[in-house]
Amino acid sequence: MLRLPMMKEELAKLMSDSEIAAVHEHSGACYLAKIDELKATENYSKFFAELTSERQEKLARLHLHFGSNVFLSRPTVVPDEIVAKEIEDEWFFTVELEGETVH
Repeated sequence: MLRLPMMKEELAKLMSDSEIAAVHEHSGACYLAKIDELKATENYSKFFAELTSERQEKLARLHLHFGSNVFLSRPTVVPDEIVAKEIEDEWFFTVELEGETVH
């Protein structure tokens, strides 16, 4: 059974309550305003630029080829030549985990 139709049905029920709908809309507006506020700061604007970079987008498409240690490290452990690889059916890349997991 698909869960998405069930979720959409339940959401429609909740949104039919005007108070819940108003709080939901307000929360969404607050979320977007906070994102805009953070993106206006130097640290977060750099972070956002890194997250949405061409390299990160390519890494996101390659994640099925990475071992868990890649995810426990950081994106910089993936060499540029791996990022530049064409997406093929079968290949695998991982690294040795050194030190503590980076979060």
